[in-house]
Amino acid sequence: MKNIKQIFIFILILLMSIIIFQNLRQVDTKILFYTITLPHSILLFFMVLIGFVLGIMTSFRFTKRKKKSKPPSPEESQMKK
Repeated sequence: MKNIKQIFIFILILLMSIIIFQNLRQVDTKILFYTITLPHSILLFFMVLIGFVLGIMTSFRFTKRKKKSKPPSPEESQMKK
């Protein structure tokens, strides 16, 4: 199992390196009234990071709602009577 994790991490690092070296050119990004010039790979990294954080926040929000809307257990309903 430890070997599989190491191979998976190595493949991810290799893929990330390929993506970074293929996207080194500068791009202009307009955000509201500002124009930012930065390498395309850094822009991709920030977009993936923002998507990852939003995904985690969304999953926490939905799991929290499911716990609140869970119907009472039979023991809890007997305690109320």
